[in-house]
Amino acid sequence: MVLTPGGDGAHGMEIVDTRQLTVPAHADDLQVHVADLGMYIRLAPTMPEVVAAAVRGPVDALLARHRLDGSDITWWAVHPGGRRIIDRVGEVCELPETSLAASRAVMRDYGNTAAPAVLGVLESLQKGRPLKRGEHGVAMAFGPGATICVMLLRGA
Repeated sequence: MVLTPGGDGAHGMEIVDTRQLTVPAHADDLQVHVADLGMYIRLAPTMPEVVAAAVRGPVDALLARHRLDGSDITWWAVHPGGRRIIDRVGEVCELPETSLAASRAVMRDYGNTAAPAVLGVLESLQKGRPLKRGEHGVAMAFGPGATICVMLLRGA
């Protein structure tokens, strides 16, 4: 992924660090199959709870590695993988509704378009409240094999 400023006076972002966790016991809960007519996503009803149970590990580790906590984060870009996933991640990570609203809007407008859908949430958040130089944001995506990816961003 490449993040660039949008033009004169636009605020940019830099990727500071990432963490990833795969929950092998639930690898079958989220599967993506590519066929001639596109992608088919199989999302088990258990996936929101699997993500909720595991997401704090990589989030907390990433923030701790940079001596940050939740109050240091300006906004959170949560993968819009479904209403229950957004709700559960918001509850477990104690995220502000303003961040979750961006995820809900992308979910409503485009649906679950797989892990890259978080890029639409990033765009919405950065347009609505750009990260200022030195401010932090966190992006979270959830993918096949019950994989959780977390990225720490900083305004540039």
